[in-house]
Amino acid sequence: LVGVYAFVPNSATSIVTYVITIVVVIRANAHRFAAIVAVVIIIIDGPTIQAIGFAMGVERLMAIMDEAENTDYLEQNDSITVITLGQNAKLAGVKLTNYLRKNNLHAEIDYAANSLKPQFKLSERMNARYIIIIGEDEIANQEMTIKDTVLKTETKIKCSELNKYFNIEGSIDYAY
Repeated sequence: LVGVYAFVPNSATSIVTYVITIVVVIRANAHRFAAIVAVVIIIIDGPTIQAIGFAMGVERLMAIMDEAENTDYLEQNDSITVITLGQNAKLAGVKLTNYLRKNNLHAEIDYAANSLKPQFKLSERMNARYIIIIGEDEIANQEMTIKDTVLKTETKIKCSELNKYFNIEGSIDYAY
């Protein structure tokens, strides 16, 4: 985060203060860089007002937690990563991810990636316990493959068994 502040002093005949703030935010996201440039011009008629500001990013918080040797956020959790093979499977994967989220499960999907490598990297970054794999064959057979990264098992289940597998109560059976 880069900030540049320029102040124009008040003239003898006017008490108008011009504050120009230029903020450039650059963030890295999967080898892509997005730059956001914001120019804010605030015109104040009257006396200056004292203010203070504070900001902290997630990376700073994680660094502080590392210094305090608090690594609870790195522990294995019950999160789910949905991995898809093919364009039809991507749509089914988004639908499944939303279904899991609506039933209070932490589920993620890589919306942009079509190849397996970045999708598996997402599951590693999340330290996900479960990986659900959906392909064209699984959609045709109303099935999904679930990998449990803790127990090191791989299970193929019918969509109708999803609620039982993840102990989802009070919801209708899932189907693509």
